[in-house]
Amino acid sequence: MFGFSDTTTTFTVSERLSELERRLDDLTRRLEDFIRLLEVPQAAPPRNTREGTLARADGTAWNPGSGAGLYQRRGSSWVRIG
Repeated sequence: MFGFSDTTTTFTVSERLSELERRLDDLTRRLEDFIRLLEVPQAAPPRNTREGTLARADGTAWNPGSGAGLYQRRGSSWVRIG
């Protein structure tokens, strides 16, 4: 049987394809979450933010300071960028 190996583990082609499929599914989910944050106004800030995180605020339930719009996380603040 064909396989790939490193110094500690050998993976069959089938196992490697399964792992790649899992990773692709995870990346797809993360991309969908990112797009949703930009398209759909949010009623609360996103969790686990870091410098540069983008999110669209609804301006009512979640108003980072300048009403509804697109915001970017800069330091400890949300800055409206659109």
